[in-house]
Amino acid sequence: MNKIKGVLTICILVGTCSFPTQAQSILDDLEWFEYFFQSNSIDNVDNSLANTQAKIMDAQETFDKPAEAMAMKEFGLLHLTQTYEYDKAMKYFLEALAFEENNKIEKGKIFTYLAIAKVFEKVEIYYKSAEFINKALSQEETKNSIHLKVYLLIQLGKLNTLMNKLELASENFEEILSHKGQFEKKYEAETYFSLGQIEKLKGSFVNSLDFHKKALAIQRRFGDRLNESISLYTIGQLYWAMQNQERALANYEAAIDVKTGLKDIAGISKTYLNAGRLYYDIKNYDRAIVNLELALQNALKVNIPTVIRDCYLNLSQCYRQQNNYQRALDYQEEFLAMNEFLENDKGEQQLVKIQNRYSADNFQAKISKLDQDRLKKEQELIEQLAFRKNLLILTAFILVVAVLLLILYFVKLHSNRKLTILNKKVAKQNDELHDLNATKDKFFSIISHDLKGPLNSLSSFTYLLTDHIESMTKEEIQTLAKDLDKSQKNLYALLENLLEWSQSQTGKIEFTPENFDLVEVIKDNRELLLAQAENKKIELVINVPSEKESVFVNKNAINTVIRNLISNAIKFTPAEGSITMSMNRLESEIVISVKDTGIGMNKVVIDKLFRIDTKYSTKGTADEKGTGLGLILCKEFIENCGGSIWVQSEVDKGSTFSFSIPLQN
Repeated sequence: MNKIKGVLTICILVGTCSFPTQAQSILDDLEWFEYFFQSNSIDNVDNSLANTQAKIMDAQETFDKPAEAMAMKEFGLLHLTQTYEYDKAMKYFLEALAFEENNKIEKGKIFTYLAIAKVFEKVEIYYKSAEFINKALSQEETKNSIHLKVYLLIQLGKLNTLMNKLELASENFEEILSHKGQFEKKYEAETYFSLGQIEKLKGSFVNSLDFHKKALAIQRRFGDRLNESISLYTIGQLYWAMQNQERALANYEAAIDVKTGLKDIAGISKTYLNAGRLYYDIKNYDRAIVNLELALQNALKVNIPTVIRDCYLNLSQCYRQQNNYQRALDYQEEFLAMNEFLENDKGEQQLVKIQNRYSADNFQAKISKLDQDRLKKEQELIEQLAFRKNLLILTAFILVVAVLLLILYFVKLHSNRKLTILNKKVAKQNDELHDLNATKDKFFSIISHDLKGPLNSLSSFTYLLTDHIESMTKEEIQTLAKDLDKSQKNLYALLENLLEWSQSQTGKIEFTPENFDLVEVIKDNRELLLAQAENKKIELVINVPSEKESVFVNKNAINTVIRNLISNAIKFTPAEGSITMSMNRLESEIVISVKDTGIGMNKVVIDKLFRIDTKYSTKGTADEKGTGLGLILCKEFIENCGGSIWVQSEVDKGSTFSFSIPLQN
């Protein structure tokens, strides 16, 4: 009897402790749901589908019904966002909904409703999508999480906007702002942006501009660069509509700067297209052509047919205004060809829409049947409850069953602990494999990308020397020879670093320690790179003891590190600058520093320097090219010698690279 009381006490404590974590659990589920709609979030769809199938099997083996329902939804979300097979997505969502209703899993239904709403939105049946968003809002969970409620209201507001129910959409977003300060700033910015779009549809450009500027201020404050670029582009469109071409162009230029930093080629092409159209409106045809050509170049890179077509049309119009009828005709022909292609594609898209709508009709029939089944089950439940009132005699039996279930629960809990330990081991192995793959991918990326540049330069220079040397002056030949020499040196440096790095990765370099004079190595490297420094009028200063400093580490590794650090300092130090090499002996180690008066770095750049998975390379003050492997090589060599390497830097004030060598290795 005492054992039973103890078990019941533990059960009550476990149940009590679970309540405060409910809001956090909802936030985790929301983050899980949003993950599928982020661009490039899934690397390998087939692997993800296989992993999800494994989750379903694991949940079935452990009788974890909520986890099984969640895995069903994950299957559907993969098809919705990755394979774009909406009928399959809906099939899994409806199965999950039926499973949750059959097993009375109320907590997960809110995300099932949300997922079904997303399918209806994709097939452009917006009223059904809004219906399921409202079902999600009616669930009890939204009362415990303002973040979830705000997210759902944003989705509902967008749907009402698409259905041209602008007043209703405004009410949705105004309700969100009534909870201002209780949710993430990204939702506040998204709300202001959506209100701006509603005011724009109403024709109230001034109010729209005010909302978009509020969204932009929040995005800038919290570093949301992607949405900042979208807001700048939208504000530019508003200024254009208000006939303020100067402010419109300024915002387009700012949007292009941000999108360039993000490498958003599609966004860059669309912004240049709008800028070109604006210049055409103000009859500045030369500037219009420049922007339209840039738009066309970027659109061709990422293949955006509609933008390419519009570029051809607008370029044809610009050249016609300049009386360049041949160019105008050429672009007109390109426009007609692309327009014909898009018209054919439009027909195919219409067919797909019809098929999707046909599938949606079937979805609605299945949903109606689910609702009928749910109502029927609710009625049966009422009858069962009435019947159970007359079965008090079974109370003792039920109590025994409850105790047995509790025992099974603790057995399951024990199994879950074991499973968690195994999952952690698997996750650790997956992380190690991911790191190895990242290293391999970056290595091949460096070879394919960085070798191509110097080789192309060498090919171009040799072609000029071979085919055009007779028509070139002596000065031109000398200039070409210098460029050829520079490309050859860049290629040699790249190959040298690649070879040493690859040898270190495959274990072919043996870091055998030996006794040698560290002062002599520093002086030798100064002499080796002195001519390179003098070419840029940079002073190389050595601040080391005059007496011999003997260390016991791998000499070749230390020599490579010092050479790379001095070369880097020369590369990023402007003319008339200085580089100081110093050595400081501590109790257990020696610290060698290379300090320059160069361009310096910010924290973002510093964080990328010694990582192979985020290889970083930039041009020097005299346009010298780098491999991006030098500092990575330095880090591996120093760590293999038992030391460490670090950097201190400030933009426009120079950098100090330091590394330590242990006195006893």
